[in-house]
Amino acid sequence: MQPSERDAAAPYRAELARLERLLAQQEQDVSAEDLESIKLEIATVYRALERDLAQLGALRERVKELAARWKELERRAAEGAKSQWRSRRSDHLNASSFVEKAWNALARGDHREAEGALRRAIELVPDDNQASTLLGWSLILQGRLDEELSRMSEIAGEATSRSVMLFNETFAATNEREGSEIARQVVKALLEAGIKVFYVTHLYALAEHFYRQGSDGALFLRAERGENGKRTYRIVPGGPLPTSFGEDIFRRLGGWPENRGQVSNIG
Repeated sequence: MQPSERDAAAPYRAELARLERLLAQQEQDVSAEDLESIKLEIATVYRALERDLAQLGALRERVKELAARWKELERRAAEGAKSQWRSRRSDHLNASSFVEKAWNALARGDHREAEGALRRAIELVPDDNQASTLLGWSLILQGRLDEELSRMSEIAGEATSRSVMLFNETFAATNEREGSEIARQVVKALLEAGIKVFYVTHLYALAEHFYRQGSDGALFLRAERGENGKRTYRIVPGGPLPTSFGEDIFRRLGGWPENRGQVSNIG
């Protein structure tokens, strides 16, 4: 219920104006009887006004109490929001530490430890895409492809046409034929759904398949390599190659045992 916007004093102003007119008439022709009657009317208006003012004063105090209660609730809500923000921030920081721990574990080849750290990160921040992607990678490295595909399905289910999906050697732990075919179907479905895909891979069959399609929206990049094998550490446009130039690394390390000590100047 909204308070009325009418002028609460209007009836009193109208009554006082009427009494003023009666008194003006008495100034022209005084009557003791009429003056007595006017006095009683003025007293009646005064008592009514006093009563209403007292009631309005009490209501004003109640309004003040409501305003004070509202301010207290607003303060609690602000403190609660700040507390929730601090909690979420703490969760994100803790999740980041678990993701970093997982990276270190993956670098050491301890895939089980990486899995545990990533599951803790996801418990803290369920929508952490980096943790979800790395968890899938750690599962593949443990040979648990079924579980990784299940997680991939969950992630894809949350994606929209405005999403960007990042893949880093996903499905590379299977053999190239199977990994390329699985990845091809996954990427094809994502592209058809309007999702942008960034894919880092050594799966030549996968990259070559999409390269041969010649899609206008596709950009293929690879690490730049000079003719003598020197690395520039730049990423440049270029189609996929069926080699990762492992021979360059082999030569840098000295080649065959009889050539050790004759380290190449490559890169």
